[in-house]
Amino acid sequence: MAKKNTKKAVKKAPSTTAKKTAKKQSSPKPKTKVDLTQRNKSPKTSHTQPPSHQAISERAYLIYLDRVSCGKEGCCETDWQQACEELS
Repeated sequence: MAKKNTKKAVKKAPSTTAKKTAKKQSSPKPKTKVDLTQRNKSPKTSHTQPPSHQAISERAYLIYLDRVSCGKEGCCETDWQQACEELS
């Protein structure tokens, strides 16, 4: 009977060891510090292009539609200026 118990123990040992090593290999977690204050900020570059005429025109039109639907006063020049300020 002693031989049967040792055989069972030998059979169980490799299967649990294989499972443990598989878990260790499948989930490597690098430990790095993340600066949360810098994570969501976009990088500032000095080579930014001004907004295109088409982009300003589309934004000014949306501002115009909002202004008219809400009954606000204004004109197309103020819509254009606001669009330029928002896109720059």
